[in-house]
Amino acid sequence: MLNFWQLLEQQRKRPLAMVRSLGLVPVLRYVFGRPTLRGAINVLEQRCQARLSVVELPFGAAAVDVDKPADLLRAQQ
Repeated sequence: MLNFWQLLEQQRKRPLAMVRSLGLVPVLRYVFGRPTLRGAINVLEQRCQARLSVVELPFGAAAVDVDKPADLLRAQQ
């Protein structure tokens, strides 16, 4: 499971490599506006061989990646 997530993290700036890792069908569903949250979770569960859950948060700032001082300032606004 961790290997899969590490692979995706390494590929985050290489979309075609991510497509190969995730599979063409799920990506095409996304491109054509046909994804569902449950469908995406099912695909990811199969790829990483783990049970996944969604945690919905009422504020979008929770998704901000804070790894630089400028990011921290932006997240605190």
